[in-house]
Amino acid sequence: TIMKKIYVIQLVLTIIVLFSFMSTPVFSQSLWNITFNEQSEFTKEELESMLDQAYQWLVSQNFSLASPCNSTKYNIVIDDLGGPLAGLTRPYIVYYPDTGEVDKVCIQEIIFDFVDRGPDYQGASRHNYGELYVREAKMTIVHELFHAVQYNYMKYVLDDQTERRSEWIFESSAEAIEYLYEPFIMGFAEKDNQTIIYHTRLYNDIQSYFLAGLYEVNPNEFSLQNYETNYDKLYYYSPVFIDMFTYNGINVIKDILSSKDPSSSKELRDGVTEFLVWLPIGFYLGTENTTIAFYPNGYVYGGDEITLTVPGLSAIYLYFNGTEGYYNFSFTDNPIVIVGSQYSQRPLIFEGTPLPVEKGDLIGIINPTTDSMSIDFQATYVSPLDQTRTMTITKQITTTMTIPVTTTITRTHNITQTTTKTEKMVETTTITQTQTTTMKETITLTSTIPVTITKTLSNIGETGQKQAFDLKEVLTSKEVLLSLVILSLAFFLVIVSRR
Repeated sequence: TIMKKIYVIQLVLTIIVLFSFMSTPVFSQSLWNITFNEQSEFTKEELESMLDQAYQWLVSQNFSLASPCNSTKYNIVIDDLGGPLAGLTRPYIVYYPDTGEVDKVCIQEIIFDFVDRGPDYQGASRHNYGELYVREAKMTIVHELFHAVQYNYMKYVLDDQTERRSEWIFESSAEAIEYLYEPFIMGFAEKDNQTIIYHTRLYNDIQSYFLAGLYEVNPNEFSLQNYETNYDKLYYYSPVFIDMFTYNGINVIKDILSSKDPSSSKELRDGVTEFLVWLPIGFYLGTENTTIAFYPNGYVYGGDEITLTVPGLSAIYLYFNGTEGYYNFSFTDNPIVIVGSQYSQRPLIFEGTPLPVEKGDLIGIINPTTDSMSIDFQATYVSPLDQTRTMTITKQITTTMTIPVTTTITRTHNITQTTTKTEKMVETTTITQTQTTTMKETITLTSTIPVTITKTLSNIGETGQKQAFDLKEVLTSKEVLLSLVILSLAFFLVIVSRR
């Protein structure tokens, strides 16, 4: 009986050890398969650490990335993209060509230009900028990983025109994610979305939105016009998504991207409109102790009848310098009319009741639709103000737009990321086996009922097996371990029977 107890204990221990091995995947825990096509500014370990940090943060925000193609790891490539700190995410999309509905999507590779260009290079490099370069690299990483998030929530492949109109959404939302991510990598509380340590590229993009008066421009049309010639300008709309993510939650992007046309989705229209309604109050960056505020410029207006053309998803702001008092507003079409200023706690929306207007207030005429409006507008004096508005400003407002870091890092972006995604083939071919090609492919599949469904493979680069994960190695290893457990149990039973 003592020997039986010993054998039982040995068997139990054997099973515990084997199952502990089985519960641990036999492949590396790393999510990254890193390839160096050029000499890198970072070691493999440094890259893995920065990638892990960005990945874990995105997951903590309730995001899921599109799966890697053909393996359990994302292919990360360090290569020359034509400029330091550039990034490129290449998806592989299977979709129904008749509806554009996405069937499957995975990520083929993500390329980063963290190339070491040598000590004599005068541009952005780790040698020249030290920790600033490292921080910018981390921002580039979370930006590109967020593109993998975006692909995961896309339910439709966009036609060429829709994609070009929507591209500002993809890039500006990724820029906004950088803004929210920066306090996390700088050691601030993750949820303190108003905390920022300014770095020049993102700050310059935000500043450019106001300097160019892009609140007066239809972002969809702006995206369409600048898609090929001035792609970097599509980052300028990041304030819209910073505001949207801060006050409506970052998961709103899932609903926008799942739309058949993200550029006209209700969630996008509502978010942009809300941003424009609140813009006269100020767009703030920073903390209460160190705040930079941006305001829209207004056209001087005294109350006369005027005709305005307001593009879709934009606003015209009028700087009031007429007689102070309560005003009614008359207008054609159906814009949203608001009154606000940097001294207001909130904007006042005109809903038929006269609104108080003081000198220096901004009257906003906001177009919440995607189409342009031609509006006849007039403010009509009703009665004097009961009292002059006074308000204590609790925030320190700094309107001087100075950049704390004098060096400027410019990040370029490879436009092929977007042009390849929805390219169509002129002819349809049937493919019966996996092959290497640089063309789009069409594969014909037959369902269990006599209906033929044609799916188009939106392919960039080398094709491979379409499944997102290949767990053959893991499953085989587990089967071997399970066999060992069974053999151990059989061995134990034989011994017991002989006893």
